[in-house]
Amino acid sequence: MIDSILRIVCLIGFNIFLASVHLGAQQSNENHNVSDVSKASLLEDFPLINYLNRDDWIKDKSDHYKKISDMIGLDATIEDSEIEDKVVKSMNSQWQEFRDIVMQKLNSDIFKGWPSADKDFKIEKFYESDLNNVRFSVTKFNGQGSLRFPVYLVHRKGINVEDLDLVVLNVLDEKGWSDFISTYGKVFPKAFDSNINVDSHDGESFESNRRMFQNQDWGMAYFSPRAIGAMASLEESSSKDLISKRLNLLGGSLEGMQVFDIIQSVNALRMIEGMKSVSLWMQSHDNMAVNLLYASLYVNNIKRLDLHGLPESHIKGPTYIGIMNYIDVPQCLALAVERTRIVLYQSDASYNPFAENVIDALNFNSKSLSIRKALEFD
Repeated sequence: MIDSILRIVCLIGFNIFLASVHLGAQQSNENHNVSDVSKASLLEDFPLINYLNRDDWIKDKSDHYKKISDMIGLDATIEDSEIEDKVVKSMNSQWQEFRDIVMQKLNSDIFKGWPSADKDFKIEKFYESDLNNVRFSVTKFNGQGSLRFPVYLVHRKGINVEDLDLVVLNVLDEKGWSDFISTYGKVFPKAFDSNINVDSHDGESFESNRRMFQNQDWGMAYFSPRAIGAMASLEESSSKDLISKRLNLLGGSLEGMQVFDIIQSVNALRMIEGMKSVSLWMQSHDNMAVNLLYASLYVNNIKRLDLHGLPESHIKGPTYIGIMNYIDVPQCLALAVERTRIVLYQSDASYNPFAENVIDALNFNSKSLSIRKALEFD
């Protein structure tokens, strides 16, 4: 019921704001063929999973099961009715092994530069104000060294946080940050550091959000990871390129650290009084949507991810050093749909078929992945 309601409202108040958050979904390929699918190296060690890295699986599922039965050496006299069951069990076993190795490699190689868990991780309320029946608050959490990351939370005045139906955490890229500031900056200028320009104002965007909050018991949260938005001016005045180069010298990447920041933003959001039991949605665009996708592998109990213009490969971005030795974006998508529902908004309502093939072959929840045509304002 809630999904149907949210999808309807998505086309009015909620996605009106998403128009202001980001424009220009990344163009996806119009046609997929075997030569287009990801060539992530680790797949070669898992022939049954690698077999799903193709564009024709769903077209003739029964025929594929027969081919796979030959690959795993099933008795030729086995009944057709038993083939699927035995194949699915074999594929699930190999998928579990693949998933475990991927997570091990992400931890030991790709994201090895992440800081260890901070026992002193804490949040602090920085600002709160009401205007035009909208409550806007800022909570900061401690990052590496002296860094303090702000998480912004907006909802209707008068509703307690614990009474919200859901909170949508928007992970902002540079364009999303600009639109966020133009929506709220001039209305709540004291919520932002003095060096952030809040002079521009999109009154229509603010009003559409105010109406949404009036009609829905929703909260909208916003976060910009390091080198973006609020954090661009707090990284010791370094440019994005300098920050990236410094991290590269340490064997990591800016994007990889942004994944860590996103995970921490969820931890901070859930530490806000009353927020722990509120359903959490998360959404982002383009390269930042990939960062969010990887972050979702480390965050429990996400109700849904909305990813706009998700690139089909790390060749198009973002960069995690060594990632193609193991997986590419479509494999991460397949890992993530085991954990939460994901909705992709792509320019032509299509995407690399690997994740859909995994869902179908391993009998995952068929509703765990939806691919929709991007709305005009995407």
